[in-house]
Amino acid sequence: MDQTVKRRSLGRPRKETVQAIENEILDAAQELFARQGFAGTSIDGLATKLQISKHTVYRRFADKIALLDAVAKRDTERFRSRLAEIQAQSEPAIDRLERAARAYFDHGCVVDNAVFYLVASAEAVHSDDIRKLFVQWAGRALEPLIELVSEAISEESLAFGPPNAAAAILVDLLEGAVTRIRHGDTMVGGETFQDVFLLRWRTFLAAFGRSS
Repeated sequence: MDQTVKRRSLGRPRKETVQAIENEILDAAQELFARQGFAGTSIDGLATKLQISKHTVYRRFADKIALLDAVAKRDTERFRSRLAEIQAQSEPAIDRLERAARAYFDHGCVVDNAVFYLVASAEAVHSDDIRKLFVQWAGRALEPLIELVSEAISEESLAFGPPNAAAAILVDLLEGAVTRIRHGDTMVGGETFQDVFLLRWRTFLAAFGRSS
């Protein structure tokens, strides 16, 4: 009996299915990067997992770094879309900034997101190319927070800037908390995610808020 595994042929996809095919590849790549690390993931393994040809992957992504970059960029743009919805609201900037900061915190607490970026950051230590990409991803994700900090300063809800430094410090507070949660640290400063977030948010306001 012929036991040959037949590969799924995606052929020439219709225009409306191109994005769906790419998302399928990126979903699988993100899973493999998170589970096997960058070094342990291969285009061959990805193609086997999806039962497609390597050519289908290489036609879209030149190599593993391009694949990693595409996964991160997709995640960043999805995250920015959520922040854009918050930015578009009519609330005072400081309230929108708090909501955006909470969204940033919650995003980091999602295990799949955390594991993927741990893998990417670990690889960035050894790869100049990935390190440069990592800086780009972080900068892109940080832009909406910088804009909201700038608005809050203009509305005199925050005392001073520069906005990029204030936003970076806010992110440092949030990412520090996420790291503690990930490691099961009992010194995280709260029983719930809300407690942990509010402690960091109030610390940020204590440093940058306008005293009454």
